[in-house]
Amino acid sequence: MGNCTDTIAFAQGISQGFHQKALETAKNLLQFGLSVENIAKATGLSQEDVWEFYS
Repeated sequence: MGNCTDTIAFAQGISQGFHQKALETAKNLLQFGLSVENIAKATGLSQEDVWEFYS
């Protein structure tokens, strides 16, 4: 990585990857019957993000 722009882009990519994994985990936990509140706590997602899968 040569400059600040590359570093920022890399960090954003990593962040998006973590967010995507949390969404996948939330979807799986919903299938096990966990509450939206507990899934949000466990994944670090907002309850609004988790509700997107619930409906």
